[in-house]
Amino acid sequence: MIKILLSLFVFMNLVSVSNAEEKISQDKIKDLKVTIYNENLALVKDKREVDLKKGLNEIAYLGVSAFIRPETAILTGGKINILEQNFNYDLLSPQSMIDKAVGEEVKLVDTLDDGKQIVKDAKVLSVNGGLVLEVDGKIEINPRGRLVFSKIPENLREKPTLVLSFLTEDNKKSDLELSYLTGGLSWKADYIAKLDEKDEKIDISGLVTLNNNSGTSYEKASLQLVAGDVNQVRQVMQERFMAKAMRADMELNSDMAGGMAEESFADYHLYSLPRKVDILEKQVKQVSMLSSNDVNVEKEYLYQNPFRLYRNSNSEFKKLNPSSYLKFKNEEDNNLGMALPKGVVRVYKTDSKGNMLFVGEDSINHTPKKEEVRLKLGNAFDVTAEGKIVESSYYQRRYDATFEMVVKNAKNSPVKVKLEQNFPNNYVIERENITSTKESATKSSWVIEVPAEGEAKLTVKFFAREV
Repeated sequence: MIKILLSLFVFMNLVSVSNAEEKISQDKIKDLKVTIYNENLALVKDKREVDLKKGLNEIAYLGVSAFIRPETAILTGGKINILEQNFNYDLLSPQSMIDKAVGEEVKLVDTLDDGKQIVKDAKVLSVNGGLVLEVDGKIEINPRGRLVFSKIPENLREKPTLVLSFLTEDNKKSDLELSYLTGGLSWKADYIAKLDEKDEKIDISGLVTLNNNSGTSYEKASLQLVAGDVNQVRQVMQERFMAKAMRADMELNSDMAGGMAEESFADYHLYSLPRKVDILEKQVKQVSMLSSNDVNVEKEYLYQNPFRLYRNSNSEFKKLNPSSYLKFKNEEDNNLGMALPKGVVRVYKTDSKGNMLFVGEDSINHTPKKEEVRLKLGNAFDVTAEGKIVESSYYQRRYDATFEMVVKNAKNSPVKVKLEQNFPNNYVIERENITSTKESATKSSWVIEVPAEGEAKLTVKFFAREV
């Protein structure tokens, strides 16, 4: 408490003899690191060279993010004792000039049709709902002409600016690093997969799409991306995570030429770009994240719960098309094996004439290594099914039923079709012509092999007791 009071005392006594505010522009940046998270959040570490004066210093960091969270700002480097910091986001614009001029004298310039200009002294009375001026003792509302100001009002900045006041012990040049959290920066992953002729392999590339609406540019920045959902509700947890990220010494991995190096960090995954990048204001930028060829995939045709299996049901369907899925393992043995951030995968395939066509897209969640990726492409055109409950009964709290399903394949190659079906509780399969797999307490599945230009039939008899 004594130290705080002493600092304030020294500060108040030094104000009258303080050095003039020193503007530290973005051309003074010596090192810039930007770490972007999924949920419109970024950590900026901005190191600039500053000419410090012994005693009280007041520096203005020009060009910080317009969405900076001032309470997260930390200035490090050299022996400094922070006294005060202010984020000035009242930016210079025609409207802000007029707003600041209320009660002030300005010039009103009116250009006549013959080009002659008439200049009059005016006083700005109000800008609420329109411009109100006092001109030659009269009140004018939205007068014709333009306003000329003698100076820029105080506290208006051409760029978002963080002003910091601090004490130093020496006169010397120092590298000061300003770290802060900000909104206005986001990223997402987009993937392009090219399917081969036999639907057995894909070549997949991943692009990171960056979106900068933070109100400033980040030139020659080291870029890192964090995949995972960071909790921004509990302030304590967020500040701990920020501090850990600031302390981390990340090494760029050049194993993925042209792409991004990936590593596990805390409970998230970190992707580092092995080169400097310019992230300009109001820019959408794409950078390469991964590129892998000959990834083994499996085509899957799937029916999910086409039957309604309950008492007195006469469930029946005709010419039902299955959903078409593409599956692959995210493993090193399958030419992948890096954590895949959530995003959209778009799948293309070449037709008989060599034209690349779009065949479907699906979103994926954050996918760790050794997990399966499953993409829904759409519904299969050449595969159809008909099904119905052929018999059912209910007696003494026991439900018996038999259903059958006929799958037809119009393709010139055989296909495997999977049926996943939910059952009532406590069900027991008594008879089936294709062996099932019990997926859960209330679900079973079958894989039906259908020959080219042929059909196959599944018949299942089961019962379920009510408890």
